[in-house]
Amino acid sequence: MNKTVAWNRLPLFPVFLFSVLAPCTLLVGVGGAADPSPEPLVSTAPSQGTRDVHLHALWTAGLDDDLIFGRIRGVVERKDGDVCVLDAQLNQIQVFSPEGEWQKTIGREGEAPGEFRNPSSLFLGHDGTLDVIQTMPPKIALLKPDGVPLDDHPIPDPSEGVPMLTGGYDRGNDLVLAASGMFFAEGKMVTVAQILSVNDKGAIQARYYEDRHPVDLAAEEFKERDMTGVSGVWTVTGNGNVVVAEEWDAYRLHVYAPDGTLVRIIERPFEPHVRTQEERKLASKRYSMNINGKQMKVQVSDTDRVVDGLYPRPGGGFQVLIRERQPDDPSELFARLDQFDSQGRWVEHWRLYGDVDLNQDRIFPGKNRMYVAHNMGDTVVKDEDEDAEADMEPLHLVCYRLDS
Repeated sequence: MNKTVAWNRLPLFPVFLFSVLAPCTLLVGVGGAADPSPEPLVSTAPSQGTRDVHLHALWTAGLDDDLIFGRIRGVVERKDGDVCVLDAQLNQIQVFSPEGEWQKTIGREGEAPGEFRNPSSLFLGHDGTLDVIQTMPPKIALLKPDGVPLDDHPIPDPSEGVPMLTGGYDRGNDLVLAASGMFFAEGKMVTVAQILSVNDKGAIQARYYEDRHPVDLAAEEFKERDMTGVSGVWTVTGNGNVVVAEEWDAYRLHVYAPDGTLVRIIERPFEPHVRTQEERKLASKRYSMNINGKQMKVQVSDTDRVVDGLYPRPGGGFQVLIRERQPDDPSELFARLDQFDSQGRWVEHWRLYGDVDLNQDRIFPGKNRMYVAHNMGDTVVKDEDEDAEADMEPLHLVCYRLDS
């Protein structure tokens, strides 16, 4: 009998339901892993220096009774400038004009083509479709720009190591997907997180990354580092390369060519932030894991993860979100974004200023804007301070202009 595992990381990730699959043979070997590793490209300073970037609000959605959000899991800009926002709780997509005017609601809950339930992410198809990743059972629902449903995109069978999907990108001739799950392999239970590409038939073309951790259910405890895997810490660049932050404590990025070959390793000297006792307490509240009705403990890390996010950048490069903290940092400085070009060279270091708290909010960088889902983590603190609950603003989205 399969076991069911519920995993919730607040505020940034959805509830995950793991089916622990029957014994199977996991495919081993990641594309390019057998090739000699390239010499790391070590960057100590950006070629164009540091830029202070300030966020200025352009428009807000979700603060009035006419429109509410449940859980924002994706924000994408279409070529026409419209902004599409995926709501994982209401199982729908809200569409706004570039000026923030609500246009329409598309998508709905269900199992038919174009329908989805508890989705984890949203991305644009090369032909203008809206592609919605459903976590479990794994599914990629496709919608035309006007919301008309299309047939779902084929995906690999769960027995190939894809029982759950958490993210994706369209490269034109294939999709790059993040998948994970729990398996029995060689007599042991293991969690597996991987990044792979599939063609239009759902066949796996290349594997870029695979991370395995044994699970000791008798210990009734999971490690934060093992649970998060690479969720949210990878991206696909404009030239088709896949960039992955594979390590927790290091600023080390692995860049893979479309065929899976490891072509570049990028490093930057960096010391991870050691969490205070209060920060560890807050981190522990972000997770809830349940196996067959039994609550599991979560061992949180002593340090923040160094690379907190990876995003594509116009021109084939990418951006690296880090929570670097300096003693003299002003309170308005909430994060830093390193800008890399298509050759992996560190171009600029951005210091981001604004009313943003990454413990409660989630950012979605756009082409020339930044979208922030505010108060995604309110449920973490409500039990701690019930008197403050009435003063909390609801989950809402703000579109910011970036000024420097």
